[in-house]
Amino acid sequence: MALFTQLDADLVSNLVELASSPDCPDDELTIDEASFLDGSAQDRHVYASFEQGAWPASPDRQTWVREVVCRVGKGRMHESARSLWARIHFEGSNGAEDDYVLGMRVDGKEHIEWYEEQLSRGLALHDGVCEVWVPPPPPEKLKKDAWWSKHYLKPGHEDGSISYQTYRTYIDDVILDAIQDFDALPLNGRVLELCAGDGAFMERLLGRRPDVASYVFVERNADLCRRARDRCASAIVEGLCVDACDTATWDMIEPPDVVIASGSVLCGQVGSPAMAEPVLKAVAALLKPTSLFVVTGFTQSYLNPALLARHGLEVRRGSVSTDAVGGLSSGFGRFHLLALRRRAAPLEPSLRDALLPPSIEESVRKVTISE
Repeated sequence: MALFTQLDADLVSNLVELASSPDCPDDELTIDEASFLDGSAQDRHVYASFEQGAWPASPDRQTWVREVVCRVGKGRMHESARSLWARIHFEGSNGAEDDYVLGMRVDGKEHIEWYEEQLSRGLALHDGVCEVWVPPPPPEKLKKDAWWSKHYLKPGHEDGSISYQTYRTYIDDVILDAIQDFDALPLNGRVLELCAGDGAFMERLLGRRPDVASYVFVERNADLCRRARDRCASAIVEGLCVDACDTATWDMIEPPDVVIASGSVLCGQVGSPAMAEPVLKAVAALLKPTSLFVVTGFTQSYLNPALLARHGLEVRRGSVSTDAVGGLSSGFGRFHLLALRRRAAPLEPSLRDALLPPSIEESVRKVTISE
């Protein structure tokens, strides 16, 4: 234990001592939603919170890290080169005396990489809520249905089958883990899956949970929809061969216990920035207070804190370790996986507020989403 305590304290010391400046204004931490959606900035943000004493910041364990928020990107206020801005919230056994926040700026490519490496080690050592926000690359021409039916599924095509196998080998497992960890699927539960592809994940989930009472999937591609129906032919399975962006067709869907959007229109390569909010709004309207909405994908998602806040959703899990997904990384040693639920109560002020525009930050703390 002493070894790990010393390691923890050394990590924190590295994070503090590497700072080029104590300057870390709000404007340098906020997620710019417009540039996030169009992919023009390619900033990386992380927010993590830890239970009391979970990450010791001193060898005697009397001070600990409570929260961390960080952005890597170009300077906004003074047009600086790419830098890293961070705030660390400390707490300690002396109460208010040990309750303080350090802000810092780190300059220089090598120093930024070293800081991110140290922070990644800290995030890997300690359990907590860790959100990683990285935009998809700038939108490009979407692939036609024929490509998804052929190259995406066919072994040997490096541009498609590698990502398909990554879903089957790693990503499906972390989704199933989230459903289990949050005890989200009750006996005779209901599932909705967006952009279900050939039904491979549906087959996995139903094999693990044969008690599911209803599984509705949405898949625009007629060939993939047929494969999914054939793969999971059952009276409880209903396949909607429609575009997931056409949310008007969802009127007949009963509120699900679990919604899965893995590699869906909420992610780059499949969806578009313009449709992310309408689709999210439609899903949020379907959710029960106990429903779990899981969003992930080989490509980053268009979802961001402001978008979630506008539709009354809160993050219960924001990422998993890169080790859980074969080394895939969104940044900071993490891979994006959002486990979302309806916000049941106003949020307490935290370092995460810096990610949000001021108007949304205030509304999130004041508004309770009714059941």
